[in-house]
Amino acid sequence: MLVGDETALPGLRGIVRHVSRARGRVVVEVPCEADAEDWGPSSGMDVTWLPRDSGNHRPGERALAALRAGPPPHREAYAFVAGESTLATSGRRWLVGAGLTKERIFFSGYDKRPSLRSRLHAARGSRRGEA
Repeated sequence: MLVGDETALPGLRGIVRHVSRARGRVVVEVPCEADAEDWGPSSGMDVTWLPRDSGNHRPGERALAALRAGPPPHREAYAFVAGESTLATSGRRWLVGAGLTKERIFFSGYDKRPSLRSRLHAARGSRRGEA
């Protein structure tokens, strides 16, 4: 099971190209449909591209929803979840709940979308500076 957004593309691409006998699911979320890549035929890897330009989606949101909606991986499988911090941590949490041990999951959050609190704080600061 491989899940990521555009920040994880180099890692996902490399894994798919170098793991020739693996079977599994790959979910890749990208900003727009034009960012989807043709990785050529892959023996056993089912690659799904999820562009965000088809709605107002936050980075990682569509990939996380696809992970949760799909069948859970086999308990002996390995998983790689990388991208926006919420995608990585929530994806790992879901995979553990689905039966994978933490040792079988690599996860990495590359970025963290601003919280509501930090956005409100920034907005208040910018209003003070306008006077």
